[in-house]
Amino acid sequence: MEGVRRCKICKSYQNICTDCFDIDFQHYKDYPEAIKSFQIALRVDPDDQPLWVRLGEAYNKAGRHVAALKALTHALDINPDDWICSYTIAEVKHSMCLFEESINILEDIRVTRPDEAGISALLAQAHLDQGRSEVSDGFQTRAERSFIMAVNVSLDMIKRNPGFRTIAWKVVSDATLELSNFHVFNDTEELRKVLQAIPFIAPHDVGDDIAKIIPAPVFHNPADVTAIQVNAVAIYSCLSQVALYSSTQTSSSSVWYDLSVAIQFWAAKVRPASTSSNVQERVVEYLKKALQLHPAQDFYWIALGNAYFIGHAKAAQHAYIKALDIDSKNPLAWINLGLLYYYHGDMVLANEALYRAQVLDPDNAMAWIGQFLLASENDDKADSALLLEHAVGLPTPVVSLHDLLSLFSLMLLIVPFSQREIMNTQRESLARHENCFAAI
Repeated sequence: MEGVRRCKICKSYQNICTDCFDIDFQHYKDYPEAIKSFQIALRVDPDDQPLWVRLGEAYNKAGRHVAALKALTHALDINPDDWICSYTIAEVKHSMCLFEESINILEDIRVTRPDEAGISALLAQAHLDQGRSEVSDGFQTRAERSFIMAVNVSLDMIKRNPGFRTIAWKVVSDATLELSNFHVFNDTEELRKVLQAIPFIAPHDVGDDIAKIIPAPVFHNPADVTAIQVNAVAIYSCLSQVALYSSTQTSSSSVWYDLSVAIQFWAAKVRPASTSSNVQERVVEYLKKALQLHPAQDFYWIALGNAYFIGHAKAAQHAYIKALDIDSKNPLAWINLGLLYYYHGDMVLANEALYRAQVLDPDNAMAWIGQFLLASENDDKADSALLLEHAVGLPTPVVSLHDLLSLFSLMLLIVPFSQREIMNTQRESLARHENCFAAI
């Protein structure tokens, strides 16, 4: 075989071994080199349809979405019946936040391949991400529908693909946690039917501990559909994930984190005085389990700092600093550290931490709200008004309008009476904005 090179992977005698290009470069995530190799191979055989699909995949993973769509569209022109190519196009459109287009493609594929787990998983995630985008844009009714669709697809996936139940339960917990932030539901009856159909799997040890604090949700009539009950669905969906993982699986760390966050959301809604210490203990316990399995996740440390925020200031500070050791450019860690210093009376350090967050992410609303709190503490009415107006006017605020209104209600209890007039004025302005969004 003189003059012909051997493939480094399969050892076959061929100049271009496209299968091995895919294995080699994709494995090492060297996507630019993979793209070059596929382009060279296509010069030899420009009608190799699977190679065009692989080129599109490489473009997509390299972040070149427009080029990926061009390659994949050409592949689909060569073979219109290739569902994998259509699925990859949907994946690219999902990466481009074109959720509606991605959903339409996946729905078409799902008609002929209802048992394909990958299609259902991406479709459920697309509905979930579309709902989050609609919440950010203020379209709550549309978002509610998207989250319900995400749950429906996930429940169908649980029935058809038992081996992928952990993925499905993850989407169910995320979607219901998002829904629990709504104060009014548009289609209560449909939501009730969907939530009632969820078949929870409760682990014996953890499930029993939670059941003593948080009752299992029931939905016998539309009046049962409340934010607290929907939040409980998210908690029991996380418990269903826990039941499917072994205690030593590193991948289960995210489940413990999700469970702790869902419980914190529930506690914020219920505020159970008699069980608050038990809830706090469970939250800290589950976050520590997540950190034991994956200590290099900075947002786990941030969540632990939030759990310690009021009662254990030193432990909270330690957790935030651990998060900054992992990623010193995470604005959320700096914001939470600044708010911790503010809450415990160290205004100098609070200002320094919040300023770092503003430098790292000038569009982060919470950093500006933190500065507003500091200005209010210093009795600077003019600056506090400007800072708050700026925070509300950011193009993509990190916090919802309702969260801001709740913050005002809290601040009216702790700031001096002389500062309340300016806060009430801003509160009324925000309320008008919220009514506009609710009308949409």
